[in-house]
Amino acid sequence: MAKQPQKSKKQKQFDSYIKYSGLAFQMLATIGIFVFIGYKLDEWYDKTTPVNLIIFSLIGIGVSLYQVIREFV
Repeated sequence: MAKQPQKSKKQKQFDSYIKYSGLAFQMLATIGIFVFIGYKLDEWYDKTTPVNLIIFSLIGIGVSLYQVIREFV
């Protein structure tokens, strides 16, 4: 069996940085998609109060938090 080379401390830190910054962009995209859907539904139903926008933004936050928790566990 050949030994695998050990990753340096800087390389491990860089890998973690890339992983977690990608997770932040994934959260941003998920929340953005749900907010867009809520906005378009409010526009479609011609509502004066943004009820769907609020509901879908909260759903988007919940889904993105689920993704983060699933990534850590």
